[in-house]
Amino acid sequence: MYTDYEFYVEIYGGSQIDEPEFTALELKAARYIDMLTANRLKNGWTVTDEVQSAVCAVAEVAKKCATYDTVQRFKSENNDGYSVVYNDSIKSSISNEMRDAATEYLAFTGLLYRGGVAW
Repeated sequence: MYTDYEFYVEIYGGSQIDEPEFTALELKAARYIDMLTANRLKNGWTVTDEVQSAVCAVAEVAKKCATYDTVQRFKSENNDGYSVVYNDSIKSSISNEMRDAATEYLAFTGLLYRGGVAW
């Protein structure tokens, strides 16, 4: 865990997530942050307020995405042969929202650096 409900409410100023559901959403958000940062936080980087805020922001996006109507997730459905086609644009949109939420807080921390020449 990179943050807790107390930080979410008191420092981040969050109100969209209730305490009972926070742990699961924080875990999902932390895994996403680990993916974005190439596990740097697990390998010794300090968990700062920016990291905690990024986790909170991603958790809020995850909660919002979990409440999307099922109809929006499907592009088409065939009942006779039970064929379902998922709407890839929803998945892409969710990924973009999560990345944008995290980047807002992590952009200048060095955690998103992927190597190469920095101009």
